Amino acid sequence: MVTDSETRMIDPEFAFYGPMAFDVGMLLANFWMSFFSQRGHEQEGKRDAMRAYLLGVTVETWSVFRAEFSHL
Repeated sequence: MVTDSETRMIDPEFAFYGPMAFDVGMLLANFWMSFFSQRGHEQEGKRDAMRAYLLGVTVETWSVFRAEFSHL
């Protein structure tokens, strides 16, 4: 947005119109990419806790989204 006195940037997702679960899908996809990339950074078992965290947060995020969405 531009005026005579200033210019402002807007996050490109602000103008995005897409599937209703797009944002949660992007979040879950990023968790999964991080999960699968852990092996490339592995130093014999030092990434186990991170992998467990990523799986847990993925399951929890989906469970909460599904529960909340079913009440709409």
